[in-house]
Amino acid sequence: MKENITLYELLNTFDELIKFDLLKKLTICSTSSASLIDRLNADIEEFYLSDIPLRLLRKKVFKVYHYENTIVVFKK
Repeated sequence: MKENITLYELLNTFDELIKFDLLKKLTICSTSSASLIDRLNADIEEFYLSDIPLRLLRKKVFKVYHYENTIVVFKK
């Protein structure tokens, strides 16, 4: 995965997209910083791929966990 990629760019990259289980919902965690405390207090939402709102698609990706269907993004 490239650095400073948005969620939109990540989900439009075929090589990254096929690593997810698309029959299940994607878990998107929004965190305000990279610190462990902030990641533990992240806002967590679940969406099917076609239901992800634009406000999240513009966010920068912090970490991707393909095996858990989880993506961590920055709030700002």
